[in-house]
Amino acid sequence: MKLLWTGGFENFKSIYGFSIGQLETDWLIFIKTVPIPKDFDINKLKEGCG
Repeated sequence: MKLLWTGGFENFKSIYGFSIGQLETDWLIFIKTVPIPKDFDINKLKEGCG
């Protein structure tokens, strides 16, 4: 994390060995494997954090 902080996102691939685009792709694949809780309230989520 410190290297990313000091080097900036333009150095993401050289720091972590994969691109931000690959991170996003891998994350989307992973998040689809996580089941949605039965009591999940999408309307509450749409209200936001404020």
